[in-house]
Amino acid sequence: MPTVSVIVPVYKVEPFLKECVDSILNQTFNDFELILVDDGSPDGCPVMCDEFARADKRIVVIHKENGGLSSARNAGLNVAKGRYVLFVDSDDYIKKELLSTCIQKIQETGADIVRFGYTKIRDDRSVIHNTQLKNNLYFFETGEDKLKFICEDLLTFKIPFTAWSALYDNNIIKTYNLRFPNEREIYSEDSYFSTLYSFYSSCCVAISEIFYIYRLNQFSLMGTYRANKTHQINKCICWSKNLFNECNNIVLKNNFYMIAITFYKTELAHKTTRDCILYNIESIKMIDDKAYFKNQNKMYLKNVVKSLPDKIGKFEAMKEKTFYCFYSNFNVFLFKARILLFNLLKNIIKK
Repeated sequence: MPTVSVIVPVYKVEPFLKECVDSILNQTFNDFELILVDDGSPDGCPVMCDEFARADKRIVVIHKENGGLSSARNAGLNVAKGRYVLFVDSDDYIKKELLSTCIQKIQETGADIVRFGYTKIRDDRSVIHNTQLKNNLYFFETGEDKLKFICEDLLTFKIPFTAWSALYDNNIIKTYNLRFPNEREIYSEDSYFSTLYSFYSSCCVAISEIFYIYRLNQFSLMGTYRANKTHQINKCICWSKNLFNECNNIVLKNNFYMIAITFYKTELAHKTTRDCILYNIESIKMIDDKAYFKNQNKMYLKNVVKSLPDKIGKFEAMKEKTFYCFYSNFNVFLFKARILLFNLLKNIIKK
């Protein structure tokens, strides 16, 4: 059995496919299988995939009807035999040391996921920006550890939750039957998968190396189905409920609302288009929960402020407690004010 399964969804990427496949086959680490999932591509990609497979025994080809990015990734997961899984989009490519470095980091740290940086480029190869992580090791011994990582690092994108910027442990994926939701219905299927994976992870290692080159291609599988982004983000209400039902950690369950709010705050675009205003009204109503803020205030006072007198003195601790009580209540006021404003705008728009 191969050590790594590299899953590549393929759809209308004829000009870029060879570069992608070559970058994987040229890895300095050779013990892997390459699963090319032809997602009903209408161009020459299906033939190219079969030709690649005839030339290299490590390549497995799946031909299927078009179902989208998530469907293609899930088809690859269904047949993946490797201990670890790497996702690569077929219009992107990777550096040759990616697998060898990630496997080495896993062996050194015992982590069950490695996250790395990436470069985003245009079709002409001009660099848009680099995303570089800091070397760090995250141990998740308690539910609180996982909650902090999800809310403070993962869903705020300090640690990218993109599926292709990590090497995953396939044992976790198989044990908990982790799959991607349909990106044609829900926005940010990557955050869904990454958050669920974090529920069951025990250790994550982030490395500073930039190994992935992401091409901003308007014809890619991701670029094809984002026209109705507002509608898809609304589907995240279902996303949050599904995640809650999947969660088996009592700490994450009790604080799940915090995870949902973190996601909504990150994904909400501050635009003034009609669709965005109407969406914001519904979203803010969902996260406007006075009981939530009271609970968070209570937890903060119990877990943090209680220990402050010994750390910073009684006077400073009193100031911190007073400020936080004000800040929590002020947040509730701001949400109420925003709902009122958006409702006014909604009535104006409808007229």
